[in-house]
Amino acid sequence: DFGGKGSGSGKFGKTISVAFDSNNNIYISDKDNKMIQKLDGTGNFVMQIPESSSEVSPFNVPGDIAVDSEGNIYVADWGSEYIDGTDNPRLYFYSPCVHKLATSGAIIQTYFVDEFTPKPRAVTPGTFVVDENGKYGWAIQPKYYNRELLVTVDSKGNVYILDVKSNVILKYRSSGEEITSFGRYGSGSGELDNASDMVIDKQDNILVADKGNNRVVKFDSAGNELLTFGLKGQSDGQFMEPVFIMVTQNNEILVKDSSKYERIGLEHP
Repeated sequence: DFGGKGSGSGKFGKTISVAFDSNNNIYISDKDNKMIQKLDGTGNFVMQIPESSSEVSPFNVPGDIAVDSEGNIYVADWGSEYIDGTDNPRLYFYSPCVHKLATSGAIIQTYFVDEFTPKPRAVTPGTFVVDENGKYGWAIQPKYYNRELLVTVDSKGNVYILDVKSNVILKYRSSGEEITSFGRYGSGSGELDNASDMVIDKQDNILVADKGNNRVVKFDSAGNELLTFGLKGQSDGQFMEPVFIMVTQNNEILVKDSSKYERIGLEHP
């Protein structure tokens, strides 16, 4: 039992996401405090990003979090991408993204999900910004630029980003190059509806808690659907909006759903 309400050194805000590394260290993405904390396996504070509350946070709204086999940290967020070739003013484009951070906490790669469209179909809002050089610029704010993303990473360092609103999973190489995408909205084969969690198993298959369809969907690393299981209900093998999923060291799947009733198994007297 560890933690508590606060803003650093083992204390958290009310909205957090959790990940673990191969040494059972615990990583907390804290949306309210705009920070990442690392704790050891018994909950003792190890480090935080940024290092102190007086520093400017590199995050806007840190969300889902993952850790790869080398200890790199992946955090879902939204950020601003510079539009090449623009000046006076410099133009930036707001997009949902995933930051890759080294074990030291330095950002070493950012995977932006959206692409800049020079001629949008509708007028797009924007805002003045000050860039890292202290110069004024203009940031374009497309609709849903701050939407939710889920992130996980496989044993080869490939990054999988699930765009919850679009029901699409994007696969990137560690270098940032997009490899493929799969999934779409619906309730059929390979389709998703308001997914709530995503995880990688020991064979680099992707398992998604498909909340809107009350089921779990399993894809291989190329995006092919392998199986789907679960129906709406509160009996064995049924779910009420599954919200969290993980795979154990024995490759067993644990699913938490939104059922408001405790299920108790009792032997008949």
